[in-house]
Amino acid sequence: MQALYIGLTLIGISVYSILKSRKTVQPLDRAKLYLKKDKTSEAIKALNEAVELDDKQYEAYKLLGDVYYQIKSFDKALTAYNKAIKNHKEPIAYFNRGITYVSLNQLDQAIKDVTTCMNTYKGDKNFIYKELGYLYQMIGDQNQSKNYYNMVMKTSA
Repeated sequence: MQALYIGLTLIGISVYSILKSRKTVQPLDRAKLYLKKDKTSEAIKALNEAVELDDKQYEAYKLLGDVYYQIKSFDKALTAYNKAIKNHKEPIAYFNRGITYVSLNQLDQAIKDVTTCMNTYKGDKNFIYKELGYLYQMIGDQNQSKNYYNMVMKTSA
């Protein structure tokens, strides 16, 4: 009898998890549709709904950060990227948060995040090398800047 109870409990937990993720996906999908139609405020509402349903929703937080960045709400973008990274250590979220730090003139933090992206990203890193070259140029470190720009040249050849 106890095995049956445990089995039913596990099935109940699985069904609950599936239903919870479906509820989250719906607002996320709506947000993506709104963004395709340039309806930013509606997309933000849908993304906020998604994270209210599941506060561990990486994709919704990352997309929310992207939207806030596009409308130049950099503090809100930073908050969203922080939550995305807390839930999932995705390299592109570090890159995007780094770019947000540039907009807030926090170049040391930007370099740290873009470097984290470089160290964990599995694809073509040219866009990362270019950004690091630019960031080091902005802080006056011409040697590091040159090193990253040379890396771009080597991988592009």
